Amino acid sequence: MSLRRFLLVARSELSYNLKRPSFWIMLLLTGLILWGLSNGGVRIALSSGDSSVGGKKAWLTSEFAMTQVVTIVSFLFFSFFVAVAAGLAVVRDDEWKTGELLHATPLTPGEYVWGKFAGVLAAYLVAMLLMLGLMILLFQLLPNSDMLETRGPFQLRNYVVPLLMMGLPILLFSCGTAFGIGTRTRRPILVFMLPIFLLVVCGFFLWSWTPAWLDPRIDRALMLVDPSGFRWLVQTWLKVDRGVDFYNNQPVVWDLGFVLSRIGIVLIGFLSTGLSARHFRLTLRSSGKVTGRRPPAPTTVESRPAPDTSPTLAALGMTSRAPTFWHGFRKVAGAELKELRSSPGLYLFIPIIVWQTLGSALISIGTFDAPLLVTPGTLAVSAMASLITLLCLLIVFYGVESLERERATGFAAIHAALPIGAGSILAGKAVALGVVALTVLGAVFVGSSIALLIQGRVGLAVIPFVLVWGLLLLPGIVMWTCFVFATYALAKNRYTTYGITLAGFALTVYLAIADKLNWIGNWPLWGTLRWSDMSVLEFDRTALALNRLFVLSLAAGFLRFAVRYFPRRAGDAIGVLHSLRPAALGRAAWRATPWLVVPIVLAGALWHQISIGPEGPRAKKIMKDYWKKNLATWTDAPLPAIADADIDVTIEPARRAWQVKGHYLLVNKQAVPLAKIPLTVGFWEDITWEVNGVAATPDTASHLFVFTPPKPLAPGDSLRVGFTYRGVQRGSTRAGGGAGEFIVPSGVVMTSFGPRWFPMVGYDDGIGVDDENRAEPKQYPEKFYEGVTPSAF
Repeated sequence: MSLRRFLLVARSELSYNLKRPSFWIMLLLTGLILWGLSNGGVRIALSSGDSSVGGKKAWLTSEFAMTQVVTIVSFLFFSFFVAVAAGLAVVRDDEWKTGELLHATPLTPGEYVWGKFAGVLAAYLVAMLLMLGLMILLFQLLPNSDMLETRGPFQLRNYVVPLLMMGLPILLFSCGTAFGIGTRTRRPILVFMLPIFLLVVCGFFLWSWTPAWLDPRIDRALMLVDPSGFRWLVQTWLKVDRGVDFYNNQPVVWDLGFVLSRIGIVLIGFLSTGLSARHFRLTLRSSGKVTGRRPPAPTTVESRPAPDTSPTLAALGMTSRAPTFWHGFRKVAGAELKELRSSPGLYLFIPIIVWQTLGSALISIGTFDAPLLVTPGTLAVSAMASLITLLCLLIVFYGVESLERERATGFAAIHAALPIGAGSILAGKAVALGVVALTVLGAVFVGSSIALLIQGRVGLAVIPFVLVWGLLLLPGIVMWTCFVFATYALAKNRYTTYGITLAGFALTVYLAIADKLNWIGNWPLWGTLRWSDMSVLEFDRTALALNRLFVLSLAAGFLRFAVRYFPRRAGDAIGVLHSLRPAALGRAAWRATPWLVVPIVLAGALWHQISIGPEGPRAKKIMKDYWKKNLATWTDAPLPAIADADIDVTIEPARRAWQVKGHYLLVNKQAVPLAKIPLTVGFWEDITWEVNGVAATPDTASHLFVFTPPKPLAPGDSLRVGFTYRGVQRGSTRAGGGAGEFIVPSGVVMTSFGPRWFPMVGYDDGIGVDDENRAEPKQYPEKFYEGVTPSAF
C-alpha cells in the first residue's frame, strides 16, 4: 500500500466532506441544541438529582450531565450524518462515473477504500472537536444568567471523557458499518435506513423497556448490546437518584463490561470496513479476478439480396398516439413493482418493522408492571404509532430513490422525453409504495393474529384493524407520500429532498415531544387514539374525522403541486425569473386557490373545535386569570370542611350534558373565624346559589366564587350552601389522547379530584399553571406530617 496515494484519497474525501452543506447543517443543529441547553430552552428528559430532590440544582457541566448530552447528540445527529457521508462515499463515485478513471490508475482497492473511510472519519472527528469547543464556550466561558445555578467549576475531564467513552465509539461504529453496507451493496436506501433502524430499536425498545420483573442478566445483556450506551448509563447510575451532590461532584465510573462493549462496537465498525474492502477488491475488474474470454470465431453467412417489396408506411397500417393515463400508469407501476421485488432492503426491513411494532405492543406493561391483556382494537391502536413512524421513514427513502432511479441509471433523458404524463408516472410510483405499505400492514396483521391466538383470551376480529389502519392510518401515509413527491418536484435533488422531508418529520417529532402538537398539526395521530371495546372512537370523534379530512386535502394539494412541477426539463434561469414576475405569481396563486380552500376551511373547523373545548384559548385565559388573581390571597387560606353533601345529578350522555342540584354543609373546624368562604367551579351555565336557604350572589370578580356570611363563621359553626347549574361538554381536547373525566354516549367518568363537575371548597393552586409560571416543589420542614392533615378531596 502506498501511503502517498492513501493520503491523497483521504485528503480529497476530507476536503469534500468539509465543504458539504450537510456537514455544516449538522454543526448548526448541534450548536442550536447546545445553546438551547445552556439557556434552558432545551432539556434532557431524563435528569438526575433535580431540584425536587433536596432542593439543589444539578450542574449542567458535571461529568454525568455531559455524558447524557454527548450520548444523545452523538447518537441523534452524528450517527445519521456520518452514516450518510460514509455509506455514499463509494456510491457517489459510481454515480459520477469517476470510478473507471480512478481504477485505471495505480490506485489499489485497499488504498481507495481505506482512504475514503479515513477521509470521512477525519471530517467528523473535526466536527466532534468543534462540538467540544462549543460545549466549553457555551457552558463555561460565555456570560449566561440562565446558568448561574447550573454552571459548576470547569474541569476538562467532564468534557473529554464523555467524548472518548460515548461520542467516539458511536462515531466509529456508525461510520464503519454504514461504509461497509454502502460499499458492499451500492444501495443508498440501506445506508439511509441504518441509523433510522438503530434509533427506532434503541428509542422504542432498548431505552424504554425496563419492567421490574426483567431478569438482571437479560438487562445487563441489553445494556452491553446498546450501541449508544444510554441504557447502561440510565440503569447503572440514573434510575435510582443518588442526590445532587453525588452527580455534581463524582465522576462516572466505567465498569469493565461496558468498556469492553465500547471496544467491541469500535471493532465492529473497523471490521465492517475491512470486509467491504476485501469484497471491493474481489469484485473489481482491475483486480484480475474477472477474466476475459476469447470471442467466438466469426462464421461466414452467405448474403442474398432482399426482395424489393418497397412497402409504403400506409401499407404497414401503423398509428401513433400518446398513451392514456391508465396505460402509462400500468406500465410505470409494473416496472416499479418489479424493481421492488428485487430489492433486498424490503426483505430485511419488513421483518424488522413487524418485530418492532409487535414487540412494542405485546410487551406493554400496566400498573405494578403487570403485562397488559391485548384485544384486536387495543393491539391495532398501540401498533399505530410505530407503524406510521417506520412506514413514513421507509417511504422517504424508497420514494426518493424511486424518483432518482432514472437519473442514477442514466435513463433520465429518455424517460423525460417519453409521452407518459407526470400524473401516470407519480401514480405508478405511489402505487408501488402503497404495495410496500400494505405488505407491511398485512405482515403485522398476521403477527397480531398469531399473538392473539397464543394469548388465547380474546378472539380475532378484523373490523378494528380495518377501522384503525384503513380509515385512520392510511390517510397519513397517503399525505406523506404526496409530500415527498412535492418536495422532490420542488428541490429536484435527492439530498435536498432528504433534508427537507426528514427536517419536516423531525419537526413533527419535536413538537410531539414538546407537547405542542394539536389536532391541526398531528397528521400521524401520535398519542391521540384511545380504544374502547364498548364503543368506536367516541372520544373526540368530530375532531378525529376533521383531522383525517384535513390530511387528505393536504395530500390532494401536494399531489397537484408534484404533478404540475415534476421535473421533465432542465432548469432555465430566464424561466425562473419569468415565473417570479408578479403577474405569473398571481396566476399561479389563482390556479392554486381551489386546492387551498378546502385545507384552510377544515383547519378552521378543527381550530373551532379546539377553541370551544376545555383546553382552548378561552378556557386557558380564564384559568390563567383565576391563578393570577387568587394565588397571593387564597393559597393556604383557612377553609371550612364539608360535613355533608347532598347532590342530585342528571346525566344526558347522548348530548354530553349534565345537570346538578344539591347543597354542601360546611363546618368551620379551624381555630379562627372565617369571614369569607371561596368555592371553585367549572365551566357551567345558569348557576344559582343559596346560603342557608336564601338566594345569594357571591363575588366573582376574581374568577373565584367568594361567599361572605352575614357574620364570620365562628369555630364549630356551620353553613349550608345550595347550588343548581347545568353543563355541556363542548368541543374537543387540544390534542386527543383521552382524559380522566368525560361524558360520551357509551360511558361517563366523574370524580371530585377537581371542580369540573361539582363545586370545590377553596382555591386550587394547580389550575392555570403551565411551564411559564410553574414553581419549584414546596420545601417542607422536618416532621411536617405531624398534626392535623386535611383531606385531599
